[in-house]
Amino acid sequence: MKKKKPRPKRHHTQLRQLLLTLVIAVGLVLLVTLIPRKPPEMKWTAALAGDQNFLGKPASPCELPICENLTVENRFYFRHNMVVTFSVYARTTPQNKTSLAPIVKKRANQIKDRMRRIVATLDPADVRDPKLQTVKTRVKSDLDAICGPGLVDKVLIPEWQAYRT
Repeated sequence: MKKKKPRPKRHHTQLRQLLLTLVIAVGLVLLVTLIPRKPPEMKWTAALAGDQNFLGKPASPCELPICENLTVENRFYFRHNMVVTFSVYARTTPQNKTSLAPIVKKRANQIKDRMRRIVATLDPADVRDPKLQTVKTRVKSDLDAICGPGLVDKVLIPEWQAYRT
């Protein structure tokens, strides 16, 4: 008599299918999460045209342009290359504006160099920060060092566009 081969039990076949489905699902999840994706273009700007500040109200006579439409390349460990275009304004008191304006005009190149250095050495997280607190703090401390302490009350950054290259 011929011996019949034992048939695999049905629950073993179902278990194999379940394990195969589970392995495929985990593989797809890992594939989707580990594929490097290009982050969305970061852009936040505010209109600042001549006599208007970044809120669209008439500009305060105490806001002084420090640098406008400055473009800087930020290379963080040669992995995250970004180009940042920005403008910086200083808010000051009316009494300090008369003494701050000639200093800014006289030392414009030094100030622009510091602005470039600040943006070029930022971490990617600081470039993407919507409030730009790190940038504002560093700019204010550098302006205080260049122009004199107490002349600048607050730093305004009405335009900040960051693009990944």
